[in-house]
Amino acid sequence: MTVNSPARPISYPRRLKRLWLSWLWLVHLVRAARRSAKNNDNSNTTELMQQASQQLLDALNVRVELHGKIPADLNGLLVVANHTSWLDILAMASVHPMQFIAKQEIKSWPVLGNIVVAMGTLFINRAQRKDTAKINAMITEELHHGGTVAFFPEARTSDGKGLRAFKGALFQAAIDSNSAVLPIALRYFNADGKRSSHAAFTDEVSLPKSFLTILAEEETVVRVDFTDVLRPETRTEDTSRFTLKQQAQQQVASLVLDDRDLKKLSEWDYL
Repeated sequence: MTVNSPARPISYPRRLKRLWLSWLWLVHLVRAARRSAKNNDNSNTTELMQQASQQLLDALNVRVELHGKIPADLNGLLVVANHTSWLDILAMASVHPMQFIAKQEIKSWPVLGNIVVAMGTLFINRAQRKDTAKINAMITEELHHGGTVAFFPEARTSDGKGLRAFKGALFQAAIDSNSAVLPIALRYFNADGKRSSHAAFTDEVSLPKSFLTILAEEETVVRVDFTDVLRPETRTEDTSRFTLKQQAQQQVASLVLDDRDLKKLSEWDYL
């Protein structure tokens, strides 16, 4: 599905202002990433990412709404979510410092590749089975130390109105570390509160085109719904991983497939 045209495109002077703010954000973040790499200091990378994420969301007038059963403590959780846009990472990181798992190809992206490396992102080559075991071990260690790790089990983006089948390999880290899994659902809405795919970063959409589309939108609302926390079950290894994956997919799907507009969803929250 192609990206929607903006519901109410903003004026060109406002677009230029947002573009300028985004450019300043990028310059600042590149400098911070270089300082971190030069000093070999990764102690505050997730906190830096949280702050930077909120700054870019503000520059693009992207509002994040939180709903559902938000845990009192998000530390030590394996967070899984549906994947629609590069904004997913910013929205999630703005809520709580977390380390993300990303596909290997992102490392080669101009400028942004260096930034995500400096932010402590873990990269996975899904074409190599042994790479999955290595990443699982790294996730397990991070969870053991109370870190929050997030990944997108669909492995690919969609238009945001449907859900691809979850892949279960990385759920093994929750079992190995005896950590809980927190499934969350991300839904995008335009300034009119209507469900929209304007932020979708699908295969046929380049990163510059996606960025300019979001930049031209009056407002982008990302609704983040927290679902029930899942605990690893004491079964065989494959069954436990499969069970966690299935439960997470069902909880996320029940929300993603709900196509009501933002106002009706908000009214439902208070029933």
